Order: sequence, then structure tokens, then C-alpha cells
Amino acid sequence: MKCKKLSSIFIALTMIFSVLMVLNVQAGNIKVQETDYEFIWIDDDGIVSEDDSDGEIPFITSIEHLPLMIQFQIKNGSDVYFGADNEQDAMKNITLSGNALFTGSFDEIPGVTFIDGKNWSIPIIPTMSIGENNSLIVFTANISGEEIKQNLTIGGSDFYNNGTVMSVNPEIFYSGTNRTLEINLQDPNGVGLVGANISLFYIGEYGKGENMDNQTPSINYELVNTTSMSPDYLLEFNITQQTEGQIESGFDDISYPRSLILFASYGTGSDIKFGYTKVIMLEEEPTEPDIAIVICPIGIGRISAVIANIGDIDVTPYLEWNITVKGGILGRLNVSCEDTISSLPVNGAELIRLPSASIRLKLGPIFVKISAIIPRLGGDYLEYNTTASGFVIGRFVFLQNQSLPDFLNF
Repeated sequence: MKCKKLSSIFIALTMIFSVLMVLNVQAGNIKVQETDYEFIWIDDDGIVSEDDSDGEIPFITSIEHLPLMIQFQIKNGSDVYFGADNEQDAMKNITLSGNALFTGSFDEIPGVTFIDGKNWSIPIIPTMSIGENNSLIVFTANISGEEIKQNLTIGGSDFYNNGTVMSVNPEIFYSGTNRTLEINLQDPNGVGLVGANISLFYIGEYGKGENMDNQTPSINYELVNTTSMSPDYLLEFNITQQTEGQIESGFDDISYPRSLILFASYGTGSDIKFGYTKVIMLEEEPTEPDIAIVICPIGIGRISAVIANIGDIDVTPYLEWNITVKGGILGRLNVSCEDTISSLPVNGAELIRLPSASIRLKLGPIFVKISAIIPRLGGDYLEYNTTASGFVIGRFVFLQNQSLPDFLNF
């Protein structure tokens, strides 16, 4: 009986509290945060077309019209604009991804502004991908844990005639040596394009920061151009252009990193197509790491070695190693193993070895090779090798004639 009375009292208090809450909300004493935000286009393609709200950039424009200044709003039913209360926090929670040269959160992309507490404005250099409906820019806003996404398509219904698809190798490289940029140009159907003109420009500086892409996409001075009767183009970018070219392009000094844009122009008259990609130039390549590999002269069922960093810089981003053992009577011993070391600091060392019992019941001479491989930018790599010879009896391995590093030769 007592429990029923308490339950009735609790229900009555809950009802009274609910009524008071409603009255306070209606009186405006309590503000309820609406989460029904929507994405509204103000200008979805810059100056490309007169339709500013169809969610489409109909074609890739020529370089003199870049960047495209895209504008939009994010607001809820009470006309509360996302960013009005805290612009900097909102910039961290809106991201751009997909077919644009500069992507990431808005606080990482230079040139983003919030106009009159309502409209977001962002400079964009659009690109295209191969395949219908594959050229897409995606805006994502994270508001109180809820994601709001809005797509911006590129190319229109006649997409294969409205732009080009360009790739480049290397995408990131060090300055200080003459570079050859290998470029491939196709239309959005994947058909190679020959006879295009491809130019290289520095991207004008907006503000220096930790982000290597922290430079506004405004185009200045053409450094060099090339053409080809093949879809594969070669563009030479020499040391003078890497250094003095920065000053000629309007920079106050020679510094790194620098972003550069590759601009493709294919066709003539009304049938002309454009396309873009970018490369990033870093300062001169740092000193190479120095790696020592020392093989243990005796093993039982397997072979072990130590990889040591005896240089002056850490090994990054990772080191790949492999062990290969061949030999035995009639060459029947053929064992290998590979793995990765995530990092190796200066004076650091790691023990590597074949799996346990990799060598058993074998007899005869053997040859061992151990390699350490460090990847570099542009697909290059550094490789260090050590070899040894010896013999195996059953599970026992004996090695000699090891190619030791100079500091261990004695």
C-alpha cells in the first residue's frame, strides 16, 4: 500500500514538471536546440553556370577562372546557422572530400570564410575521375554527433566531354635535383588523350602553416609546359624552376613545402577540355639512414640476425626485412621469411629470425641473404643487404664468410 502511494506521488510530480517545462519553453525562458539542420546552396559552381542550386559543377573550367568560390548555408528550422555561435569550432566539424585538389576539414583548407554569420565560402579546384557518376565532391558537417552530407557532382550528363582525368608520378618529391614528372591524361571514359598542352604552376601562398597544403589555390606564373603524341607525357622541372621559379611566381622567398598545379588543356575552340592535378615539393632529401645487419653465426633450427640503425637519423616510415636461405644436398633447402619493423630510431636495434624449426633434418652447404628495405618518396627505396655462407647438419646451422659492415670487419 505504501509503495502504491509513493508511485502515485512520483507520477504526479512528473506530470507537474512536464507542464512547467512546456510553459517555460512556450514563454521563451528555455531554448531548445533544434538538430534538423539542412544544407542550402547559395552558389554551387562559382561562375560556371547560372543555376546556382542544382548541386552540380557542369564542367571543368579553364585556369583563369580558378578557384571556384562555392557558397552554402547550414541552418535549422529556427534559422540558426551552423557556425554563427562558434565559427572556429564549426570549421573543424565541416569537411570536404572527393574530387578536389584541396580536401580536409575547413580549418585545414586555406581561403575558407564565413560571411555575415550565414554563408560558408570555400575555394575549390575540381577534378574528375574515370567512370560515370564517379566525379563527386562531398561536404560533411558533424553537428552534435549527427552527420549531414551534401554531394556536389562534376561533369553533368555529358561528363566525358566536360573535363579530363590527369595523374602524375611522383606526387610528392624532394627539391634539389632535376625532376621528370610522368603524367597520364585520359577522358572520363578512360580513353587516352594525345596532343594536349600541360603546364606547371606554383600555387600562390595564402599563409604558412604545419599543413603542407596550407596555400590558397590561386594561379600565378607558368613555369614550364609540354605536349605529347601519346597519353603519357613527360615534363622536366629543373632546379632553377624549383628555386628561382618561386620568386618569379611572386613568392617573397624560397621555402618549402610548396604546392604546384598541373593544368591540362585538350582540344580547340568549343571542344576544349581542361583538367588538373597537383604535386608537392619538399625541401632537399635528408641524409640517408645507415643500417647494419649482423647474422648470428650459429643457429638451431633457424637463422637469426640483428638489424641496427647506426646512422644519424631515425628510420621512417617503416623498414621491411626478409631472410632467404638456400642450399642443402640437391638444393632441397629453400626457406624464406619477411616482416616489417614499424620504426627504428638512431642506435636502435631489432632481432629478426626465421620461424622456429624452419630448418630441420637437412645436410649440406647453405647460402643466406638478409635484406632491409626502406621506402622513399616517389616509389624509390633504399636497400641494404648482408650475405653469409656455411653448412647445416640436421637442425644445427653454422655460418661464416659473412659480409660484415666495415666497422665490424676484423
